[in-house]
Amino acid sequence: VPEVAPKSAVAQPTPTVQNTQPISDLSAMNPFPTAPAAAVEINITLDGLDESLASSNWQIRKASYLFLQEKIQAVLSGREPENQLSGDDVYSSLDDAINKALGDKNAGALDSALTLSVTYSDCCKGACSEDTASQIMSLLLKGAAFASSRPSTLKTTQELVFKLVEVAPQGSSTADNVVDLIQQHGLKAKKPKVVKFAATLVLQLVQEFGTSVFNVSKLSAVHETLVANSNDKIRGVGIEVLAELCRTFGSKTPLQALVDKLKKSQQSQLDSLLDKQPTAKHPSRCLRCMRGVQIATQSPEEALAALQKNEEEEKLKRFASRPAVNLLQVLPQTCYSDKINEAKWSEKVAALNALIEAGGEQPYKISDGNYTTLLRELKELLSHTHYLVCSKALAAIGMLAAGVGEPISSDLRPLLSTIVPLFKDK
Repeated sequence: VPEVAPKSAVAQPTPTVQNTQPISDLSAMNPFPTAPAAAVEINITLDGLDESLASSNWQIRKASYLFLQEKIQAVLSGREPENQLSGDDVYSSLDDAINKALGDKNAGALDSALTLSVTYSDCCKGACSEDTASQIMSLLLKGAAFASSRPSTLKTTQELVFKLVEVAPQGSSTADNVVDLIQQHGLKAKKPKVVKFAATLVLQLVQEFGTSVFNVSKLSAVHETLVANSNDKIRGVGIEVLAELCRTFGSKTPLQALVDKLKKSQQSQLDSLLDKQPTAKHPSRCLRCMRGVQIATQSPEEALAALQKNEEEEKLKRFASRPAVNLLQVLPQTCYSDKINEAKWSEKVAALNALIEAGGEQPYKISDGNYTTLLRELKELLSHTHYLVCSKALAAIGMLAAGVGEPISSDLRPLLSTIVPLFKDK
């Protein structure tokens, strides 16, 4: 077939992918074989890109992904990739095209989609968004990438995940979101090969970037999930994750609660790993936002202090994002009003338990309101002859004091004269 020059849809440089290969081979179905079918040339242009990306022919889709990758590189014009490109600089629907490409079910086309996504993550601003990174991770986990048996697919998938973490801006939660999604959809997947790849990937992330990039509580949760797996090799990866954390802190002590849960053989395995390598290695990759920044080596004491500070900050963030419980609205839906006036002490305890449960999780966060009647009722119960009724009433008052706080201080102050003598009780 004569070679036809591709049409240029936009100003140069604009890549045009030519993929000369047979679209179908009908000769195999012919009982009277003839000459081989002629190869059909695939020309991708910007004008026809929407149609090419949506084609039912995997070869055309693959050529479209290659076209977009070359277009990104052409727009970059030899500059160092620093996520400086806007998606519109390349293609008006680039972000959407990336998401659709990663859902490709054809193995050959998916490999090209993954390569395109690595280039996109390296060069385009969109990849720095937490939402975009989470969406890409979800597509990898729920699609064919993590479940692939092709080494090339798994290698490019790993590089894409690394790149998403690497390009996250300062203050971003992308690194923790990546670990969260792997924990939810990778380590708990039904397919053993997905779990195996996900487990190895988390360990490689920690080894490549260091534990300081990730929330220790999330890595701890990953460790616990892995060591509970029925596969011995996956359990071994879980021990290695814990070993990396211990090396960061210079000791097992800060993580003793996790160590104590291990079997004796697993504890021996952990000790063996720490004997061979007692300290953490210097990370081989760093976040792009930290390039050029002088980073001092963190001592174990500093790492532990950072861990404690991080945990406190996480608690404050979770508390701030949690909606306050409207106790006055929730309480009537419980058994409190039915049982609090019963004569039996056990019924009163049940009512008070219902009140405390209605307050939600600790630390309590309860909306303001008129609690005068409720507090007066609880004050009367402080003089009950049964210690459980008294203690539960005291706990309920404490919940209101902590959850509502200053707005009800005028109602709480009169209770002090009743509460203080109770501290003398054993």
